[in-house]
Parts: sequence; C-alpha cells; structure tokens
Amino acid sequence: MTDPRDAETIAERFLTTLQGEHAAIGQRVVTTPKSPYGLLGLAIGLECEGAEFMAAASRNEAFPDTASEAGVLRHATLNGIERIAASRASLRVRITGTPSATLTVPADKTMTDAVGLVYLATPGNVVTDSGGFGFVVVTARDPGSEQNLPSNATLTWQNGAPTGMAATGITLPQGAETTHVLVTGADAETIEELRGRVVSYFREPSKGAGTRSDYALNAEAVEGVGGAFVYPRALATYGADGGAPHFTWAYNTPGTLAILLVTPAPPATSYVQDDGGGALGVGLRPATTRIPSSTLLARVGGYIEGTNDAAGRAVPSSAQVQRRPAGMGPGNYRVLAPIPAVTEVIVRLTIDPSVCPWPWGTNSGSARAIQASPAPTTTTFTLDETTDITQGSRIAVFVGANVIKGGWWLSTVASVVGNAVTISTAAPFAPTAGAQMLRPDCGLWHDARRLIFAEINTHGPGDIPLNVEPEELGSQRYPRPNDRGSDRLFQSDIVALLEDLPGVLGVTVDSPASDVVSPPGTLTVPGVFTIKIGS
Repeated sequence: MTDPRDAETIAERFLTTLQGEHAAIGQRVVTTPKSPYGLLGLAIGLECEGAEFMAAASRNEAFPDTASEAGVLRHATLNGIERIAASRASLRVRITGTPSATLTVPADKTMTDAVGLVYLATPGNVVTDSGGFGFVVVTARDPGSEQNLPSNATLTWQNGAPTGMAATGITLPQGAETTHVLVTGADAETIEELRGRVVSYFREPSKGAGTRSDYALNAEAVEGVGGAFVYPRALATYGADGGAPHFTWAYNTPGTLAILLVTPAPPATSYVQDDGGGALGVGLRPATTRIPSSTLLARVGGYIEGTNDAAGRAVPSSAQVQRRPAGMGPGNYRVLAPIPAVTEVIVRLTIDPSVCPWPWGTNSGSARAIQASPAPTTTTFTLDETTDITQGSRIAVFVGANVIKGGWWLSTVASVVGNAVTISTAAPFAPTAGAQMLRPDCGLWHDARRLIFAEINTHGPGDIPLNVEPEELGSQRYPRPNDRGSDRLFQSDIVALLEDLPGVLGVTVDSPASDVVSPPGTLTVPGVFTIKIGS
C-alpha cells in the first residue's frame, strides 16, 4: 500500500481522471482552481485526506515495528510484555573501622554522596581486615542511571556511622571484582528498545511452557537486566585454563538451556567528559560495563526459581512461584555473564578544512610525544615539539582506558610556553610519558566517540559458530542478531556512522582490520578509540 495522499494530490488525481473521462467522449471541461470542478476536486480531496491518513495509521498500528508509541505499549500489554522499569544501582562501598573486627550495620542506615543522592545500606555484619577495611553494599533509594557513582566516590553515613566505623566510605570493588557496580542503575526502557523486544516476541510468542521467549521475558523482568539472550539445547561451561577466559559449549543436548545477560546500555546522552557534577558521564566511566555481576546473575536465577522477586528481595516459601518448567531440572539451565572482547577502533578522517579544521598536522603522523621530564601533570606536560600548537587548539591526550573509556581526554590548549603545554580542562589522571600521547582534534572526536560507543553498546553475545548449520547444533541464539543485539561489528557500520558528521569527506577504518564477529557467549565491548588525520 502506498503512503497516504494529501488533499492537493487527491484533488489533482480526481481532476485528471475527470478530464480523461470527458475527453474520451469528446468533451472538454474546465478544472482551474476557481472553477466549479476545481472547487469540487478540492472538497473531495479534503474529505478523503483524513480517511487515507487514518487508514495508513491503522495499518501501521497493527504491527509493532511500525506502531506509534501508544501502539507499541498496547502490543506489549496485550501480550504480557512489561516495559522494563528504571532500576536502582547497587554499589560496593569500602568502609574503614576497627581492625580485625566484626561490625554491624543496623537496619535503615543510609549514606549520601556529595550531591545528596541517597543510598540504603544492606543491614548485617561487616568483617574488617587487619587494616580496618571492610565492605558494605548500598542500594540507591531512587532508580536511574545517575545513581551509578564512579569509582572512589565518597559516601557519608547519615545520623552517625555504625559503631566502630568511620563517618565515610568510598566506592571500590572487592577482591577480584572488576567494578564496584553490582547492579546497574538505569533509566526506564525506551519505546524503541521495547519495540525491539515486542518484535522478537511476535516471531516466537510465549506458550507458557518454557520457550526461549519465556526465559528471556522472565530474565528481563528482573531489575538491573538490560537484555537476556537464550541458547536452547545448549550448556555453556566457563573456564580459563590458565589462559584467556572462554566457554565450552555442549550443543544439541535436549532439556538444557543457557541464558546470557547484559546490563542496560549507558544513556545516549552520557558519553560526556563532564556530567554537570564534575565527574565523567556514565558512558565514559571505566567502571561502566554491560557485563553483569555475580549478584545480578544470582538475582535472575532466584527469580526464575521463585526464591526472590524482581528487585532481589527474598520471597517467603509459601508465596514462591517457580518460573522454570516442571520438566526442566534446576541443573539443566545456567544464567551466565558473557565474556568481554575488547575492541580497539582507529579511524582516519578526511575533513573539509572550512568546516572542522585540524589544529595542526596534515597526516596520521601528527601525534606528539609527552616527555618524561619534567613529569607531566593533569594540566601541564612537555612535548617533543609544539609546532603549530597554539592557544585554543583542540587536542586529545592519551591517559588510558582505565581513566576514561576510549583512553583519550579531550581538551583545548590554554597556553604554550616553549614546549610546555597547559590544557584548559584538567584530566582525571596525568598522562604517561611516551610516544604518540597527544593528537589533534578537529572538533569531531567527541561525537565520533559517542556514536561508535553507543553502537557497540547495543550489541549482544555471539550466535552459534560460523559455518555450522543450526539444525546440526539444535540451537540458535534468541533473539536473533538481526532482530536485536547484533553479534557483529562491521567496518561499514563504523564508516556509515561517521561519514554523516559535518565536514567529513571520507572515513578509513584502520582497526578493526576486518569485521568483528563475536563467538558464542562473547560480547564485543569498546576499547581505545583513536582518530587520526586521513590521507
């Protein structure tokens, strides 16, 4: 069906047909705008315009991929799909107290950060080590992505610290943990995200008997889950064997299933160096990860078994509802975290100099080295040369991916004295001296980084192995990568995202050297992102 026509188009088509029919019998009619037939055509067009638009809207509303916001919500409601609500962050906090002691956090104790965000401390015992350090878990009182505090954020006990503890604590991971964020705080699911889940559901509706969509919907109902990917007739065993982490898959095993989770992606507006509070936006914080913690994995497993609710609270045995089909044993399915595969992206941009000029350099060899002496600080460092670098030059300073996602700190030059450069916005950490530690920025680095990271953060874990027919394994990932959670990062996708930026005349992808395909259970995550001057 064609798109609906406006009144003028309908009138023109009516009058053209009218002229043709009269011409066929040798008659000539006047259809100018002010003629009787012209006015009749316009009246008919105005009457029919609304009907055509209503018909098109009704057609669109019938399918979730074209429905309006209200239509998507109705499709979801009628099919029992709940929109994922905003989730509350759960953080690990290191406290200081009496060494080698068992201290107690009473019920209803709260902590606040520097801007007044409130966190509820989990009551119970805290065992401190010989240095007096122990750990507590706090949960944000309010939902939302802004509750995901960065590492080393200070939290203060309200109405006095628990007995034996200092007045403050800091957000830090414990032991082998890679992040202090146990459950990611997230904003409510967007309509487009919900639309993707509804479309996937329509391709495989729930039958209430343990379908792939049943498991995905149950997992995604748990607070803190951003997406669930189901592998039926497959069991995955995690291992490292002294080397890189990996999964060993046992396919075509009836009655088994693997569920891999990801946490919510950072909001599109969070890939900023300053979120307004002097800290990195959530999307650029090194602690931000889409890899779920063991806490979240246990929460999802407990929800499927019925022992806890969607927020992780224990459910009395008399009220527990098992969401696992009776025909599947508890040991036949596993809730797992994907293995991260860090992907470095290096692009060369050819720029229209009248739109976004490079501050210096004409090719990819324009990087400048930061000297070891005098030692660089967060604002001032000495370069091997400062030719063409002037006050106001836009620059990118490499401080490492453990300091900022992507590795590069963007700023402008405040002053140049000899070979010493001072930047206007202090970096969170002083750069390490070495070759190629400072590059020119044409002004597009921020937007390019945001676009690439946002794209990578929509990905899901890998599908079945390449060159193997699904029927040979009896398993395919649900939802399918083409429906939601792509498992491939194409070079062409990188080019398409960046070539629409203002002033970009050409994009060349140096890294990855070829398209990135995630193996089953492996999730592509962003690594260092570098922009060079195109040839």
